[in-house]
Amino acid sequence: MDTLVTAETDVRVIDTAGTEQVLIGELGWLQGAEFIRVGPDLMLVGQDGGQVLLQDYFMQPEPSDLLATNGGIFDAQLVARLAGPMAPGQIAQTTPTSAEPIGQVDTIEGTVDAARADGTKVKLAKGDPVFQGDVIETGAKGSVGLILADDSTFSIGEDGRVVLDEMVYDADAQTGSLKVDLVQGVLSFVSGQIAKTDPDAMTLNTAVASIGIRGTTGVLKLPAGEPVTVALAPNADGTVGEITVTNDSGTQVLNQPFQGVQVASLTAPISQPFIIPAADFSQQFGAVVSRAQAAETRAATVNQQIRQEQQQQQQEEAPPEEGEGEGEAPPEEGEGEGEEGPPEEGEGPPEEGEGPPEEGEGPPEEGEGPPEEGEGPPEEGEGPPEEGEGPPEEGEGPPEEGEGPPEEGEGPPEEGEGPPEEGEGPPEEGEGPP
Repeated sequence: MDTLVTAETDVRVIDTAGTEQVLIGELGWLQGAEFIRVGPDLMLVGQDGGQVLLQDYFMQPEPSDLLATNGGIFDAQLVARLAGPMAPGQIAQTTPTSAEPIGQVDTIEGTVDAARADGTKVKLAKGDPVFQGDVIETGAKGSVGLILADDSTFSIGEDGRVVLDEMVYDADAQTGSLKVDLVQGVLSFVSGQIAKTDPDAMTLNTAVASIGIRGTTGVLKLPAGEPVTVALAPNADGTVGEITVTNDSGTQVLNQPFQGVQVASLTAPISQPFIIPAADFSQQFGAVVSRAQAAETRAATVNQQIRQEQQQQQQEEAPPEEGEGEGEAPPEEGEGEGEEGPPEEGEGPPEEGEGPPEEGEGPPEEGEGPPEEGEGPPEEGEGPPEEGEGPPEEGEGPPEEGEGPPEEGEGPPEEGEGPPEEGEGPPEEGEGPP
């Protein structure tokens, strides 16, 4: 790739192929730089306008760590978080955890921005969710308080940049891990359930030291280009936990109220612990510590409410149990929508060729009844009525006088027929009297 040139400054180009570490410049410059993906390359733009292009940085199987000339380090994982994804907006579709909040904004002042792991950039407001991989930046007069899922709370002061690098938490077992990177600014914290169950599970990282948290309240101050200060504060209930500070030179332990240390570089010895006068501590860190402790008083209630809402949502989205139906039970076999009830006893299915009554047909004539139980089809020799044949017209009289008994093959009169007219033969055996 050709060297890029601007009107103000040349771009420094570095080939990163096969290198585990790349020396960039002073730590203060690196802390304030903007990290930008340019295809397979990484572009760094400092607050002074200086630019550094790392060629093929993201093409390496294991990208390089970035070193400061005065002893700080940005590891490759932090660099990738700060630079964002290759194709913004696509990671959220493929990474399930990106859709699961790890906490929310408790308090906010001024301008606070968040760059999501999928590359989306938003301005935060009170109540907004925060996610694993978020890079949170506060403005010159900005500050934000966060409540995380394990009841940990964080407060970030003005001109801060913090990465919520990793959080895994099982609310039922109250176990997990939490990793946060402070790039620059002031960060106060109150540890939650994760630090209580595993003293090594919550870590805060800076360019010059790693801080372990063991059930306590603490504060980190990391101005651009200056040593980091780590201090221990008493908890709201008066108890005191423990903080360990580690770099390449060794470890120091803080376990006294207002005790602190300073770290100048990754390789320089950590200072001996010293006590910060209460008045000085309050002046330097009072506001940010108070915000974190105030959030702690609300954390348990906020997280319980969030879990209840999540459970309710899961129940609403869950499929119905097998055999459960919505509303009425399913119809019996053979039943259809709108069908009438089962046929009466003795009724058979309609004969072949029978259809529904023709339009205009009325109810049975007076005297006619429903077919008797056991009535079968017409006797042999009887056929269906000829087309157009219907019941006797009104006014038709009885059989003419002198008509004889029914012909052979004709059946007896049906029940319900009137008595024989005058002149008709005697009733057949079994017929009732006239």
